[in-house]
Amino acid sequence: MGGFVKGLPQATVVDNEKNIITLNDNIRDENKMLSQYFMYLLKSKNWLSHPPSSIDVNKLIVLDEAKAVGFNIPEYKIINSKKQLQNFKEEHGRVITKSLGNTFPLSSRECFTMFYTKEVTNIEAVSSTFPSSFIQKFIPKTLEIRTFYFNKEIFSMAIMTPNSEVDHRKYSKDLRKVPYQLTKEVEDKIHLLMETLNLETGSLDFMLGHDNLIYFLEVNPIGQFSMVSEPCNYFLEKKVALHLKTLHEKKH
Repeated sequence: MGGFVKGLPQATVVDNEKNIITLNDNIRDENKMLSQYFMYLLKSKNWLSHPPSSIDVNKLIVLDEAKAVGFNIPEYKIINSKKQLQNFKEEHGRVITKSLGNTFPLSSRECFTMFYTKEVTNIEAVSSTFPSSFIQKFIPKTLEIRTFYFNKEIFSMAIMTPNSEVDHRKYSKDLRKVPYQLTKEVEDKIHLLMETLNLETGSLDFMLGHDNLIYFLEVNPIGQFSMVSEPCNYFLEKKVALHLKTLHEKKH
């Protein structure tokens, strides 16, 4: 459902850091072209969500559409100065930041770095201006919810995360994960949002706040379903296989 992301070689034997960055960007662009051609060759095959239009979604547009269908959205702002950041933090208290686009790990011989959602704490260390960044109000949560949407069916899982933790992925192996039933009202909004975004499948992230409100965070059109299927015994692999088999039989 995605592209060729894993295993890209990193160029390091260049004369300076700027050239390393440029060369690695070129490698990624080459990979993107190959991925697009691969999708083109398979355009007549059966897909859960047909690429390339469904692969990349704009997170800001998704948030606007989610708000339009009635989801609760934590307050956010695009900020590029320390002053704006200070004002936003004074208004909302604890705030977090995360990427708007797809991120790739940084690796070297010494370390491997992932990009996580991060709380903004030491504003004094921030430069007076910086690249436009997504800043969002921190919502104290009771639990996080990952929902896999497939063939107009909804499969949800609760992730028991510490109240103060910002990104559960750092501790995903140690957290309790159980099946979760969203209300019909929330599920109706999911159907409407996915229809609006023209997505046949995807993973949606929510959280249950201390105020007992469900907050929408984002949707990943190519989100993996195994992390929901395995802990909850949803057997989504079988459902997906049978669905693709049915589509194939209809064509022949």
